[in-house]
Amino acid sequence: MRYCEILMSTDGKPFFFALKKKTRVKESDPDAWKGMATFARESTGEWERIYHLRSYVEAIF
Repeated sequence: MRYCEILMSTDGKPFFFALKKKTRVKESDPDAWKGMATFARESTGEWERIYHLRSYVEAIF
């Protein structure tokens, strides 16, 4: 979760992994984590498109 905060501080947007069904957002979680998890749940299609672009780039390197 700390990585989410660091990434957000540089105007980045975290897309670290595919969320598991049992992943929960707690009140005590950092705002960046909450934002990432909420976006993944509410905008599934767009999140998957962005996430898979990331995985394609990683496959090249």
